[in-house]
Amino acid sequence: AYRSYKSPTVNYNPLQEGDPTHMMIWPECWTNEMLDYLNRQSSNPNQCAIWWLSVNNNTNRFKEWDRKDIFHMSQSEYATRHLRKNGATHILRMTEYISNPPEPDDSTERKIDVLFNPVKGIHYTDEIRKRSGTTILFQPIGGGKDGRMRLSPQEVRSLLKKGKIYIDFGPHPGMDRLPREAALAGCIVVTNMDGAACYDEDIPLPPKYKIRNFEPETVHKLLKELLNDFKSSSSDMAEYREWIRGQQEQMAKCISDLVVEFVTKRSKKAD
Repeated sequence: AYRSYKSPTVNYNPLQEGDPTHMMIWPECWTNEMLDYLNRQSSNPNQCAIWWLSVNNNTNRFKEWDRKDIFHMSQSEYATRHLRKNGATHILRMTEYISNPPEPDDSTERKIDVLFNPVKGIHYTDEIRKRSGTTILFQPIGGGKDGRMRLSPQEVRSLLKKGKIYIDFGPHPGMDRLPREAALAGCIVVTNMDGAACYDEDIPLPPKYKIRNFEPETVHKLLKELLNDFKSSSSDMAEYREWIRGQQEQMAKCISDLVVEFVTKRSKKAD
């Protein structure tokens, strides 16, 4: 994935040498390591930013919200609200996008009624499967006997092109990749309203496709309705798919905004 960006590598070790004209971007799961780095640098550390792709992955480890020397890059509205709630400053939106986005394959028959992530919200999925019995064909996006074996990206996309509906009733710690890939591959997407799924800025599905209160009978009836009128229901995903395709352009704008903010802050320090 990194090679696809064709980005040059730095010619020094940023953990040993500081350069305040550079910025180091840390994932939200490495905030302790970032703070260790900043505390070790006696002078001229690199500028640091946390990219909050997932709120949950940090498990509330980061506590130093009042620090002025840390940028916060937010991938989702869910993350932005989390940062504001905790008093973070210097919050900038930094979305991301699906590279080499999948497209529906009209030559492939969609034999699978419902696809699901076997490691997210599985207790909800089990309740739906129990209610639906053999009237709906469910399949996990995974290999092995329990469907939890990790598939390659190519295998996942191949499976998505064979499915009609993708359901996701697990936590949504950010703008998750799988619902977006499923939609682009031609699936109808149905989610709960947990985490980022609660916000239309993160998952802009029509209200019908977001389950506020989970009831197996309600979900079962919705799935049967969608399967019985798949073509029409799939067209309801048109705006969502277009929104996903526009995320690469949106990320380019976010990067431009980051550069402007970074340079502005650096210039103020110089003054």
